[in-house]
Amino acid sequence: MCKLPKSYRTSFVERCLLMAEKILSIGVKLIVSIRLYLYRQKRIKLLEDSGGGANSMNILFTVEFYYPKIGGVELWTQVLAEHFASKGHKIYVATTYLENRETRNLNDVNILEFNIKGNRVKGIKELTKDDIKRYKNLILKGDFDVIFQHAAQTWHTDLIFEIIEEVKAKKILIPCGYSGLSTPLRRLIYYKYFKKLPRYLHKYDLLIYHYEGYRDYKFGRKYSLNKYKIIPIGINLNEFRKVYENDKIKFREKYKVNSKYIILNVSNHYKVKGHYFAIKTFKRLLKQRIDVSLLIIGNPAMVTKQSCYQACFKYSQTNDKFKIFTEVPRKDIIKAYIESDVFFLSSEIEYFPIVILESMAANLPYVSTDVGCAGNLGKGILVHDAREAAEAIKQMLFDKELRNNIIRHNQMKIEDQYEINKILKLYEKALNEL
Repeated sequence: MCKLPKSYRTSFVERCLLMAEKILSIGVKLIVSIRLYLYRQKRIKLLEDSGGGANSMNILFTVEFYYPKIGGVELWTQVLAEHFASKGHKIYVATTYLENRETRNLNDVNILEFNIKGNRVKGIKELTKDDIKRYKNLILKGDFDVIFQHAAQTWHTDLIFEIIEEVKAKKILIPCGYSGLSTPLRRLIYYKYFKKLPRYLHKYDLLIYHYEGYRDYKFGRKYSLNKYKIIPIGINLNEFRKVYENDKIKFREKYKVNSKYIILNVSNHYKVKGHYFAIKTFKRLLKQRIDVSLLIIGNPAMVTKQSCYQACFKYSQTNDKFKIFTEVPRKDIIKAYIESDVFFLSSEIEYFPIVILESMAANLPYVSTDVGCAGNLGKGILVHDAREAAEAIKQMLFDKELRNNIIRHNQMKIEDQYEINKILKLYEKALNEL
């Protein structure tokens, strides 16, 4: 057997050692990467499960109105704020001053009030001197880790646009549908606003859309706003189950509703909520001698010229089957859903109407105008005029097979897609990934 030259043997050994060194280096890097990944996952789980400690954050929510003024956006902001407070984070809400607000701390959420109204297009006005300056100082000097904003086209978001280059906190915005793009007239009025909007939105760390097919999402795709997530609103099914099981609450008896059937509308008295349309539909049903009452649960609008409350009140004085209720406790509202026969959403403008989710949670079939994503949340009947609406409500009242099919479909969908704990985990994950 011939021997290899000594120099070749040495070279061969060196090559083997080098290869072994490279393999070892790759192995070490892999182990380090795995350990870092496991550490990060453990950190995320700790934050999700318990909060507090080194992981707690200072989070500022900004929203035009907050409790005790309650609508869809206000209610969902409150749910998010109180959820993150329960996880050990320090939570603040910057919102419009309300005279009837009795507390500045609600369920561990600190409420910071500013006497400001309007937006960039209508004009932003401070009703208390230096409140705009005070708000901007809060944003810039408040030492927040995250600023979480609900809706564009309102003062608290539009003011941040003016100082956005200086904001150090991570920024999240739920655009809430861009109502300024909803009609040709509104698009004309808000033309300059939406022309400038993309340059500001690119500065946000995350945009959250509630529904993939709606115009705010399409606007974002058009202008390559790629830092986004699709997360819907959730519904607390246990809240409805607890009220359902509580026989002490008798809505019909407490609120003196004696008709055989109840049509329920839950919305504040803004003209865009379509109460005139609801009344017009209701009159058609009465002409057909159907024993039905129309109930509207909601508070007067904050701005008088936007309100339909006086007109609704006046009609309620002439017809005892048309009833309006204000300042109704939450448990009573849920019981109203449970005891009603049809839910009727009559709005001219909506984005993600949480009231439809609430009707689904109460096994109450719904009829709705074709607004926002009303046609995609569950199974209901969409209508475009009072004749269609009256016929659809009659179908819901008297076609038991249709009614039961809709209820079954909506039960499955709300448990699968909108159950609140599933949704809140998506919001937690979004914050952790910033």
